[in-house]
Amino acid sequence: MFLIKISRTMAYIRRMKKKGKTYLSLSEGMRVNGKTVQKHIRYIGVIPTIGDENTSKKDKKIIRDGQIVNRFLNGKSKEDLAYLYEVTPKTINNILKRFNDKGGNGLIHTRSNKYETVKVSSYEQGAIIIDYVKNPNKSAKEIKMTTQVKSPISDINKIISPISDILKLKKKIHLEIE
Repeated sequence: MFLIKISRTMAYIRRMKKKGKTYLSLSEGMRVNGKTVQKHIRYIGVIPTIGDENTSKKDKKIIRDGQIVNRFLNGKSKEDLAYLYEVTPKTINNILKRFNDKGGNGLIHTRSNKYETVKVSSYEQGAIIIDYVKNPNKSAKEIKMTTQVKSPISDINKIISPISDILKLKKKIHLEIE
């Protein structure tokens, strides 16, 4: 039996240059049995510049939170960080708490929409999805009989499998017919 000792060191934004562009990723330093290893957490994208429209608001928050944790671990006070990043001390506490609880994954903002938009190309697909949402325990064969669609059962399974994933996340579905 092997004893593996893991301790987190810090999360940071890592820069990688490829083909003349600088890419960012959120990484975390860890000690595994006394050796320092890097754990890739999330790819962020091309390095943002001031006013860059290609970087999402979510990614900018991840970059900011990674910088806050890095500077806190290097000795900056919470008050200085709150002033520097123009946030409240409560926000700094929340960021550090998420990092202490989940490591670098805690810096990824998971607050999401309660609705998932599903685009369908026909009314048949919409009918299949509506019937499945009303009765998620139905099989594809039962859905075909109740909706009276002409699609084969294999196509019905392809339609309802991503819908079941959305329902597991307890999100509501918004249908858009193109």
